[in-house]
Amino acid sequence: IIRNNISYNNKGHGLMLHEQSDRNTIEGNKFYGNADGIFINDSHYNAIARNQIYANANGVRANKNSRENLVEKNRIYDNAGIGMYLYGNADKNVIKENLIARNRYGVYVKSNDNQFTGNTVSHNKVGFYLLAKGSGNKIVGNEISYTDSYPVYAKLSGDLQNFLSNNVLTRNKREIYARE
Repeated sequence: IIRNNISYNNKGHGLMLHEQSDRNTIEGNKFYGNADGIFINDSHYNAIARNQIYANANGVRANKNSRENLVEKNRIYDNAGIGMYLYGNADKNVIKENLIARNRYGVYVKSNDNQFTGNTVSHNKVGFYLLAKGSGNKIVGNEISYTDSYPVYAKLSGDLQNFLSNNVLTRNKREIYARE
């Protein structure tokens, strides 16, 4: 358990779960001024909850087969790049009930079978950006508002499928955009 710490102004990551750092609880911490607030690299079954992750290059980044992690009830905001970034086979993660605000991209997904539910994604350039090989992702019951461009931008090949349902989209400058 990593709880109630402050990690700031590090050259690299505020916290890194590196290669088989499994079944950890990261809770109630503050991460700011880092390259990544939290970086999950080839690690599984972790719970990242109730943290403040702000003013980093990226908020939470998961790659290299980081699977079945839970990211919930965090405040991920004011990051220069991406609030929540999943790529490199970071599959089957659950991202729920987070505030993801005022980042360049709120959520950036290049992986599969992730679930995004009950998140408030607000005041980002793009709310959800689905790219490359991302398929089987479920974006359900989120509030996506006040984007500078698209609430959801999908740039995927024709054989990939993602599911969007029961989201509330308000005050965005554009509509949902999908292309191959």
